[in-house]
Amino acid sequence: METLRKLTTDAGRDPDSLQVTIIVDPRGNGPSADDLKRYRDAGAGRVVVFSQQMGTEAADGKALELVKRLAPVVERAQHV
Repeated sequence: METLRKLTTDAGRDPDSLQVTIIVDPRGNGPSADDLKRYRDAGAGRVVVFSQQMGTEAADGKALELVKRLAPVVERAQHV
């Protein structure tokens, strides 16, 4: 993030205007509350939980199962 902020400043842009998103493979139960806090503290404002396997499962009609499986991650994120 330090490098990104410097490059942004060097380009004449406000580094505070950056919107940083991290994409996380939700192995197991997804990112823990501690993981989410680390992402936030590093500067990420959004976390996208996605994997290639999830894309395949959604295409195979299992999107609702994915939503149910990831609901705890959303709940953890609300408390970070």
